[in-house]
Amino acid sequence: KWNRNNNPSSVIFIVEASGFVDKDFIMIDSTNKVSLQTTYRHSSGTTYFRVKAKKGVILTESSNIVVI
Repeated sequence: KWNRNNNPSSVIFIVEASGFVDKDFIMIDSTNKVSLQTTYRHSSGTTYFRVKAKKGVILTESSNIVVI
């Protein structure tokens, strides 16, 4: 779950994942909600997730990384 920071519901959150903490992130899903359930797991056994927010053509930097 992440913080919307008062952004409107038109903001899309792009969820990315990787088996490495610093490279090879791929988009696994997107949502306008503040949470997402996924069954995605990297084949390495460790999965790193991060989130970006997008409104129109504006895309934020990545969030902090969460590891599962």
